[in-house]
Amino acid sequence: MHLPSGLTTTIERIDTAHGPVAEAFPPMSVTLLLTDDLDVSRGDMLCRPHNQPPAIQDVDAMVAG
Repeated sequence: MHLPSGLTTTIERIDTAHGPVAEAFPPMSVTLLLTDDLDVSRGDMLCRPHNQPPAIQDVDAMVAG
């Protein structure tokens, strides 16, 4: 699922500078090729449909000065 749009898609392929790989993990730089034409931008999130982060308005923070 693409967030924030809520549209679903499937990852068709994961490419690296050295060719395609079966999976990606930090700190790899990859390009995801999706089966659908979605506009995914920096800061957007891809997640499993039933594993979305909760949308909340509460923020806990500690500020040191």
